[in-house]
Amino acid sequence: MNLRKIIFYESLIFVVLLVALVTYLDIIPSLQPSKVDEKVAPYSSVSILENTIKVTENDFVNVPFRYYTYDPAIIILEVEFRSCEKPGYLAIYCNYRKILSMFIDPSTPEKSFILFSFSGSDWVEPPTAMFGLNELLFQSDSLNGFSGEISYKITYRGSR
Repeated sequence: MNLRKIIFYESLIFVVLLVALVTYLDIIPSLQPSKVDEKVAPYSSVSILENTIKVTENDFVNVPFRYYTYDPAIIILEVEFRSCEKPGYLAIYCNYRKILSMFIDPSTPEKSFILFSFSGSDWVEPPTAMFGLNELLFQSDSLNGFSGEISYKITYRGSR
């Protein structure tokens, strides 16, 4: 008789704890889905970030951005070198993966780079990732680094 009561109470406590855990997880805002999925139709694009930054020698500039869709990413990064105070090397990273490293001088034209993501997490993190934040990093070399003003634009292109 006591064994049945013990099993009953253990089962009851387990069910109560399970219901409490599910309720707790449902209430926490950081565990809620973002419900933001801005699909970009194929053959169209959406510009999400456009700004001008100043980079000095032996310096870096972080530019955070969000990727709001779950589709594989086609990201277009347009970079214009507005002024060149000191010619030198500049590296550009997306989520700490190097996109390019190049020598910039006053005659360097505007550049456009296309980043393809086949799995959705090659270059960018979707909103379901741990943080869902992405970062563009402009880094000037420490020895012979670029110093000047850069204008950039990030555009998403629809993939499906």
